[in-house]
Amino acid sequence: MRKLMIIVFCFISIILTVDVVKAAGNCEIKAVKQMAKILYHEVGGDYTSPASENFFGRLATASVILNHTATSNTSGSLYDKMLNFSNKEYDGYSTYKNKSFDEVVRSDKRGEMLYVSALVLSGKFSFPKEIIYQCSKSILDGDGAHEFTHSANVYFGYSKYATLSNTDVFGNTVSTNAQTLRSLAKSFEQNSYDSYNSDNVCNLVSNINGNSSTGGTPTPSIPDPTTPTTPTTPTNPTTPQQPGSSGTPVPPSAPAPAPNLNYSSLCANEGIKNAAEIVGYVVLLIKWLVPIILIVFGMIDFGKAVISSDEKALSKATSSLIKRIIAGVVVFFVPTLVMAIVNFIGFTKGIEDSSDFATCTKCVMDVLNNCN
Repeated sequence: MRKLMIIVFCFISIILTVDVVKAAGNCEIKAVKQMAKILYHEVGGDYTSPASENFFGRLATASVILNHTATSNTSGSLYDKMLNFSNKEYDGYSTYKNKSFDEVVRSDKRGEMLYVSALVLSGKFSFPKEIIYQCSKSILDGDGAHEFTHSANVYFGYSKYATLSNTDVFGNTVSTNAQTLRSLAKSFEQNSYDSYNSDNVCNLVSNINGNSSTGGTPTPSIPDPTTPTTPTTPTNPTTPQQPGSSGTPVPPSAPAPAPNLNYSSLCANEGIKNAAEIVGYVVLLIKWLVPIILIVFGMIDFGKAVISSDEKALSKATSSLIKRIIAGVVVFFVPTLVMAIVNFIGFTKGIEDSSDFATCTKCVMDVLNNCN
């Protein structure tokens, strides 16, 4: 019995120790592809002038998409939250959100859209979590919002009720200086994105490090906001929105604070999630099989003692059966206990019920109901 309790204690400790592991971001490929589809529709067209704004505009737009995703009231992973956006957030979203990435994004733009989305979702580049405006100058001014920066005629800002912080939605420290972020974006810019695809983009991006203080890196010129620029519309049946169009989301006046997402990213990719599911079935097997085996063997010993009519043996078998029943009950309820502790940690530390730590732990502890 003592050995069993030690094993149970160690098992719970291992599960809870995962809580101290933190992640800079979450480059989950299905979330990357969903963000890339939104990004393509919002700023998929190239500016004819100035061309230097293209890449920064896309990184900035992706950062705002992430901030909107994090503040969404819907439950689930980042991918689930993005999937639950409506046409109110992004114009025409319902027409393409369930289509495949290849159906939505033109072939010559796929690499860059994936690359930009992966940079943002992995935490390599991000805006402060309060930046939720991506709109025209007139909308920004009309709401009394603060301007942070702009790319051509797309303006990025934060609510008049908000105070700009130096953290992103993952809890990483980020600059609040727009020019510093422009330099960082410039260091990530590449001549070609053809090598990036859905199979390798997260791995490739994980090995990239930007440098916001790169010597000699030119700062992209900021165009006169009074002079509109004309995007080159891709010749594709699915035409991306022009920057600054009505398709950009208009945030609420007093947005909810971004949730804390900087806890363990156990489900950052499908491989780890599949592994968690396998472990979950092993736990399920142990949960049912061990108590049954303990009780069955206890009943066999008890039956032998009854048949032998030996009072001493009967007393010993009765005591052994009770201990085995208790041990079986303990083993059966260990997953439930772990789930309760995880929920308590989430409540006290502000971890979302849908965070990767909670999601994967629940997948392991209750595989039949929590491994969708």
